[in-house]
Amino acid sequence: VENSVILGLFINIIEGLKKYYRESYIKTIVGRLLKSLEKGREGSLIINYLTSESRLDIRWKESRIYRLASYPFAALTSFLSKRYDAVEGLLTQSGILTVIRAFLSNVFKYSVRSYGMLLFALFASETALWLLFQVNDLRNLAIRAVLLLITFIMLFFNIPVAALFKGSYLYRLIEGAFLDEAAEYDSAKNRKSAGLFFPALAGIGLGIMAYILPAKLAALGIAAVLAVVLILWRYEIGVFMAAGFAAVLSTTQLLLLIGLTLASFALRWLLGKVPKYTATPIDALVVLFSVVLVYSTATSYFVGDSLGVLVVHGLFLAFYFVLTRTVNTRHKLYLLVLFLIISGTLTSLYGVYQYYTGGVAASAWIDQEMFEDIQTRVGSTFNNPNILGEYLIMMIPLAFAALWYRKKPIYNVVFLGMLAVMGIAMIFTFSRGAWLGLMLAVIAFFVVRDKRLLALVLVALMIMPFVLPPSIINRFTSIGNLEDTSSSYRMSILIGSWRMVQDYWISGIGLGSEAFKAIYPKYSLAAAYAHHSHNIYLQIILEMGTAGALLFGLIIIVFARALLVHQKRTGDSFLSTLMIASGAGIAGYLVQGMVENIWYNNRVLFTFWVVMAVGMCALNIGKGEAQTHD
Repeated sequence: VENSVILGLFINIIEGLKKYYRESYIKTIVGRLLKSLEKGREGSLIINYLTSESRLDIRWKESRIYRLASYPFAALTSFLSKRYDAVEGLLTQSGILTVIRAFLSNVFKYSVRSYGMLLFALFASETALWLLFQVNDLRNLAIRAVLLLITFIMLFFNIPVAALFKGSYLYRLIEGAFLDEAAEYDSAKNRKSAGLFFPALAGIGLGIMAYILPAKLAALGIAAVLAVVLILWRYEIGVFMAAGFAAVLSTTQLLLLIGLTLASFALRWLLGKVPKYTATPIDALVVLFSVVLVYSTATSYFVGDSLGVLVVHGLFLAFYFVLTRTVNTRHKLYLLVLFLIISGTLTSLYGVYQYYTGGVAASAWIDQEMFEDIQTRVGSTFNNPNILGEYLIMMIPLAFAALWYRKKPIYNVVFLGMLAVMGIAMIFTFSRGAWLGLMLAVIAFFVVRDKRLLALVLVALMIMPFVLPPSIINRFTSIGNLEDTSSSYRMSILIGSWRMVQDYWISGIGLGSEAFKAIYPKYSLAAAYAHHSHNIYLQIILEMGTAGALLFGLIIIVFARALLVHQKRTGDSFLSTLMIASGAGIAGYLVQGMVENIWYNNRVLFTFWVVMAVGMCALNIGKGEAQTHD
């Protein structure tokens, strides 16, 4: 690939553009613009506060708030440590738990033969039932015969599973994240034998399930069993799966996955295999934010609905704490970001596929009289163009960070391709709020990472009117045009929501949409019915009152300040760039929050906390405070 003519042509074009830029008036204009921005920054109290270094960390650890925030975690750790012997005794005395624990501790040490027997028994039992009761297709019989042959051949390989992959790129990629406590799997002394009886028994059970259930449901069931085994073996796998698969799972599936991951983490904590906890200022604010969530539920106009929303928030916030303590090495962080980028790319590919195969009818989302040339908008797995836009605002800056970090041409081409796919999907959402949010996110990334890159933004803005279709230009220039029914509808809801805030700003009306839908009609104007306020800031005040809004604002301010300060301190380009990218993604996301309730979709809300955690993981690793798991 490195000797490719196409790649060489691409590099020559880039070099030519650089030379043209250096000799053009654009460079002079950009230089003057940057000087003006620098002068403005020096005179801004807000910018100076956000970027100036201070003794905040030292003062924080010496404060009473720090001790208060750390106390629940320290008390829980002390409580569990005193019961460690009892838990250990329970696990060793129970025969079933001992077998399960032994299996989970040696998942990759068992031989290929053991897994071959499990799969052979699965396909053999399912095929036998199929032959007895409903044989009707020779093609299906041929597929089953091939599967039986492959799994039968596996019975002749008495080597550890890990030995098949050791030394490969995939093994090196996951080794530091999931196999850091593994030994030399390919040595004879570490090979574990599971026998053939138990794998055969388990395979027969799975085979019966595969026959009874529909094919899709059976496949999901087997995948679920596999996921449970892997997550109980290493809860870190659950952390990466939840973060990476959030865009393709339903809310229920995501919550079950998070719950299983938290249970596995708790079990590991019980066994004393989780590092000591060090609270940060954001952790304290998140804990206080959780208290406000509980209070808002208790005082809600619809407690039942609010209780369900509280469970969702609680699981997501608990996952945030687990994630920031799991991803404690540079390698794990890179793997997590890679998972997120790949997930964003696949989600975007499906969106692009939707655009060319019909997608979502634009008439359901926009004013067809004003935008009659827009026939399709894409929502991908979110089934909503605006929600897909919210998600991509946070993913695209991470792709920029990966592109910035990887220097080899082959990696640049791969990440540039991923970035292009996500960018195309973003365009096809035709979400004006998402476009504005992404523009701010990209500008913020370039300004903080390297102000000289603003030249690319200026050049892109000058070129866009000549290369983009009229439908996109018309859609973008319609921002703020109240003749658009979508804009006027939102404005009506915003005014009605603001009228609600004036009466409920102290404590709010409670979490969830039921309370809003019940009370909003009393304050509504033209838009008499709405599920939410279409503004995250009004929505937080309405649901949680002033205390919730203030705490949310403090979380964002402290997060932004921590990243801006520490990205300058760390000497690691990858960590620094990742801090900037996560902060830029959150900033763009919050901009879209001015015209959308960006927490309405649970999977995007979860992604928000994941990206927040990515920034904090980069910060902690850069500060050298992250510890390695036992």
